[in-house]
Amino acid sequence: PRQAYAIVTPRPCQPYLDTAWFGIADADTPRRYLASDDDQTYQADATTDCARKAGVERHVLAGDHCLMLSAPDIVAAALA
Repeated sequence: PRQAYAIVTPRPCQPYLDTAWFGIADADTPRRYLASDDDQTYQADATTDCARKAGVERHVLAGDHCLMLSAPDIVAAALA
């Protein structure tokens, strides 16, 4: 039953959970993984794992899940 559930259940976040296959670690651009300290959608261990898979350090910012909407100035400063 568990295998069938995995096949028929939509997993919209799966691309973000899989290891990057296209060489993101070798990209010639600055990269950051920004996580929020009050994210009720993704827990800290999940964001840490995503950052690790992307080959970057996880940076925690004050805010909620949608930092780019609720705290654009903080996001801009972190990316500068």
